[in-house]
Amino acid sequence: MKKSTIIRIILYSLLTLILLFAYRHRIYGLISKLVYDDSVAELTMEQKLSDFNDLYDTLSESIPYFDDIDSLYGIDFRDRHDYYESKIRETTDNCEFYCTLQAISQDIPSFHTDICFPIYSNIRNIQCCGSDEVLDRFNMKGKIDSWYEIIGDTVRDYENVNILWFEYLNGEYYVDERFLPENYEELSGYRLVTIDGTDADEYIIQNISAFGMHYDHINDKAYRKAYVLNDSTGTEVSVVLESEDGSGCEISLYVDAVADVVANYGFLYDPDRSVSDGNNSIYMFRDDEHQLEYIEISNFTNNEGKQLARYIEDSPYNTFVIDLRNNYGGTIEYAVKYLYPGLYMDDAVQSYSWIIPDTDSNRAMTKDWVVLLNYGNNSSDGFYYYNETNTFKGESDKKNDIYYLVGTGTGSAADTYISMIKDNHLGTIIGDTTGGEGLGFTYICSYLKESSLIYVYYPSVSYDPATGEHILGGTTPDIYVTPTLEEIHLQNEYIENGTDDEYEMRLQYDPALKWVIENG
Repeated sequence: MKKSTIIRIILYSLLTLILLFAYRHRIYGLISKLVYDDSVAELTMEQKLSDFNDLYDTLSESIPYFDDIDSLYGIDFRDRHDYYESKIRETTDNCEFYCTLQAISQDIPSFHTDICFPIYSNIRNIQCCGSDEVLDRFNMKGKIDSWYEIIGDTVRDYENVNILWFEYLNGEYYVDERFLPENYEELSGYRLVTIDGTDADEYIIQNISAFGMHYDHINDKAYRKAYVLNDSTGTEVSVVLESEDGSGCEISLYVDAVADVVANYGFLYDPDRSVSDGNNSIYMFRDDEHQLEYIEISNFTNNEGKQLARYIEDSPYNTFVIDLRNNYGGTIEYAVKYLYPGLYMDDAVQSYSWIIPDTDSNRAMTKDWVVLLNYGNNSSDGFYYYNETNTFKGESDKKNDIYYLVGTGTGSAADTYISMIKDNHLGTIIGDTTGGEGLGFTYICSYLKESSLIYVYYPSVSYDPATGEHILGGTTPDIYVTPTLEEIHLQNEYIENGTDDEYEMRLQYDPALKWVIENG
């Protein structure tokens, strides 16, 4: 055999081995489809408890900021095992198990920690450590689809359940008129006072709910963005409400983790709902009357970056309102490349540090080749230590006035960007504290072996290298602005008319945008 032929055989063999290694999880996933049943059988209590304990142990060991949460929120996930287990034991079917597990995960105020809702296309878009390995195992697509149908069956069963929404607003939980059932219309404008004799604030924080926790820095207390009760299923509670004129009423309602999930995700099963084509991640409006540009960006992953950069560069005005209130993140490189350059003349540098506990579960990140290549392998005392520097290049030929609108929906890479803006005093930040978790690398994806439910969590906490103190929570705005009840009512009117997204309508009900117009 010729030497050249032998060399080609060796090269082809090496290439084949490299490809097999690179795509080993996908290959395993394809094989598993022929071997494993893709339906989800009814779980036994033993299986439910096994999955719960796996989740509880992983999160308790792998998240480094529980002490910080306890000091701010007055709740410690690690101390509530028995309470959580009792809730798992109360579940009678798979859907109740999923909904209860989802609610338990929301006791951790984290932008990334969650039991993933089982829509395969959405989960496949997750790009984090461990996601490919999880999604390409055990015929995972079939399992995800099966869970989606399980929850869908329950959603349909709840069609006749009246769900009463409460929205947190300026320190109180008010009846949310957007979802007010007809038989409760007389409760419009009412606020929640007590549940089963316990102050509403305390009850809502101390009992599990599928609605995540945040911190209200104005009123100095923890809260959930929303809370729901219903008229017929779950645990019966006595509820005291108070109207705008101070009169009160007491009614019986029900607390139910399943109703939480139905309220949150039931719309996904509406056959008439419209599905976005994915090309509306940016909304831009040129306000000639006030001589400013309004730009709303919903993520830092969209393919409209070049259009955004051109729009900013070609603007005749030097006042920009950048709305990131519903920006769930993506990559900071997006902001470096498309957003920052046209807004600023000067460069900016951002440096930060973070730590990750050295646990088996966290090795999906700490041993990831991208992490090792970019950040090294610096560990001591049970933690890995990392540092990051981002450089933003300014290319504008004019000095601009920049206003950023932020809130609890501003997280991940969007929070990274806002943190840089605040540290460098590069704009006025208006709204509410961001969702945070931008000062780290990424999050981790894993799954529960008995149920095949997929979950994600954030294993990092940023810290001050000089003091060693953790930096918990999101970025606080320069100007706190939240809507009044009247503005909420006005927005609801526009929602009913389908005009709430129009800029001219926003000027009437959006307090952050109105602040810019009146004070900018």
